[in-house]
Amino acid sequence: MSLTRGLVGEPRNSVPESDGDMKKEDLNTLGLADYPAFHLELKTTWGEPDNESSCQLTLKPSYLHYAQSSARRKGSGHKSVTVAFTINAEQPSGKDELETNATAVFRHKFGRLKIGNYFDEKQLKGTKAAQIIPKSYGPMMSGLIIESEDQDIALQALLTAYESNQDDLSKVLKMVIVGTTDQDKDN
Repeated sequence: MSLTRGLVGEPRNSVPESDGDMKKEDLNTLGLADYPAFHLELKTTWGEPDNESSCQLTLKPSYLHYAQSSARRKGSGHKSVTVAFTINAEQPSGKDELETNATAVFRHKFGRLKIGNYFDEKQLKGTKAAQIIPKSYGPMMSGLIIESEDQDIALQALLTAYESNQDDLSKVLKMVIVGTTDQDKDN
């Protein structure tokens, strides 16, 4: 499965033979005139049914070609990138309605990515998403690429918490890593 943002059409003669792991012949397969600004490939696996009415669908990113941001301003050259996929009974009316009445939502948070880079399966480890899907799931799958100059709000909250409680957090991390407590030291 893939999600691609790029110029649709016949590949141009001036297109180089490759860009990252993508080859010129891939453009024909994707119906693109040039290498895409964004291309995500995912491996899909269906798990054993939980019961007669549902089973698990897992989407595991295997390659991300992040050549260009859709942002109008270049910014820092890095973007916080999240991709959301939904399964719906009918086409959502717009991006703000993507998750409304969705049968399932898959979110892949890639963190802060440098624009112009390519990421393989090893680099994308930990970004898979799985959902239990009813066997009568909707026939429509939609995807949305979200890019932001700002860091992920959860990461920002962790960084703020760390900065304000640095000494306490350092002690706890040392205890977890070393496996000792202050009480152990006293005995």
